[in-house]
Amino acid sequence: MKEAIFDRIVSTVCDEMDLTKDEIFSKSHRQIVVDARHIIMYMLKAKGFYCENIATLFSANKRYTYMIISNFENRLKQSREIQFIYAQVKRKVDGN
Repeated sequence: MKEAIFDRIVSTVCDEMDLTKDEIFSKSHRQIVVDARHIIMYMLKAKGFYCENIATLFSANKRYTYMIISNFENRLKQSREIQFIYAQVKRKVDGN
């Protein structure tokens, strides 16, 4: 079940942001790739994934993952572009 949720979120973000899965799971620091990772992590947490699981999926440590998730709402407030992309992805993932 959780694997299907993970796959759906990742593919939706890839489609919306015109990225590949390889780019998202790379070590790239390009802003669009970083934004995509943050959106995915935040959505996974909202869908009931634990920070430990999310960190494992991204080969990151738990503290880094927790920091991203806890600061994401501030990033949403500061960036209209991220707000728009997040809304599009959320709508598609939730089926609305």
